[in-house]
Amino acid sequence: MHKTISELLAYICGDQPHALANPLAEWMAASARFQAFVTTYRDKIRKKIRGARDAEGLRDLLLELETAYMLLQEQRFTVEYEKYGLGKIRGPDFVVTFKTKIFFNLEVTRLRAIEGGAEQRLLDKQYTVSRFSDMVCGKLGQMLPGMINILFVAPDDDQIASADVLVALADLKARAERKDAQFFARKGLSGAPEFFKQFHRLSGIIVRSAALQQTERHKILCVNASAKHPIPPDLRVILQK
Repeated sequence: MHKTISELLAYICGDQPHALANPLAEWMAASARFQAFVTTYRDKIRKKIRGARDAEGLRDLLLELETAYMLLQEQRFTVEYEKYGLGKIRGPDFVVTFKTKIFFNLEVTRLRAIEGGAEQRLLDKQYTVSRFSDMVCGKLGQMLPGMINILFVAPDDDQIASADVLVALADLKARAERKDAQFFARKGLSGAPEFFKQFHRLSGIIVRSAALQQTERHKILCVNASAKHPIPPDLRVILQK
């Protein structure tokens, strides 16, 4: 059993300095619940670190672990990591239990920065919305039936506004209503019926900056009014904090 923070870090990251060691150490020192989470999933985290192909992959993993740290700040949350495993169809990253009786899935994804920087994105806002739509379509398959499903999106910059999320979702719904089969085929979906089937499983989207150095990171929560399993009001209040 790995009891101390230093022992956990040595087991997970190895003896050599590692980019994830400092944030993991800080989060474990600040939260006994997060240290218990790392202890429980140390083998999974260790495997993921060794399987990361590059620095971008490590940043994706760091975002997942930071998300677990944030979720565990809420004492009424119990957090399970990749409960559904890695089958042919990948499940969400986290299953969260709220007040022992409400369950929701949380899928975490990082929207990476693109070449051209912020100025180019401001000049072409439609491209930002298009990238966001692509990301949503790519994640719908991980929304599981019969449960609340939330998509957590962390862009590397702050170019995604709440209006962009609403525009992206409205555009997807409009294309589905027009039965734009070619559009959805390009997104990896068989057509509008498959889109609607999966879209109705999406309860809401949270957008929060992925930049660790930012001291104040804005958060957006957009709920899906057509979701079969909407986010309860008391849970929505917590997620909006």
